[in-house]
Amino acid sequence: VRKCVDYALRTYPFRDGEKSRVFLEGRDFEAFGSELLLSYVIYNLLRNSLDAIGEARKGEIRIVLEPGEDWHRLYFRDTGIGISSEVLPHVFEEFYSGKGEGRGTGMGLPFCRRVMNSFGGEVKCRSREGEYTELELTFPRVEVGQRESHRVGGDTT
Repeated sequence: VRKCVDYALRTYPFRDGEKSRVFLEGRDFEAFGSELLLSYVIYNLLRNSLDAIGEARKGEIRIVLEPGEDWHRLYFRDTGIGISSEVLPHVFEEFYSGKGEGRGTGMGLPFCRRVMNSFGGEVKCRSREGEYTELELTFPRVEVGQRESHRVGGDTT
């Protein structure tokens, strides 16, 4: 999974000063799925977070990899504008955009949810308006040698 995050951070078209506001920490883990699809999920989360800290004119993005006993997690947290309590229940609905008229298609987070479900995992969103938004991506644990051809890259260190 770290390989996908590194690739996304290396290839994302950051504007001046944006990349210095992104921090990556934690230990790598392996997961089932497509590296390409996971990279697209990360691009989408980056774009949303960069929009949020840009609109707030403050903040940072923390990406944390957290391997676990049964489930592994990838947290994506920004300290931008946050999401209002009225919008939050709808963020995974297709064609729903809480960004205002003419901004966003309402397809990004539903796409992320479909990808995570296809990997056997899930995605959850928590937010507090004016403070933060956090996406938690949960991946099932991969057993050594299990379904080798569908494994997302990385090591188990």
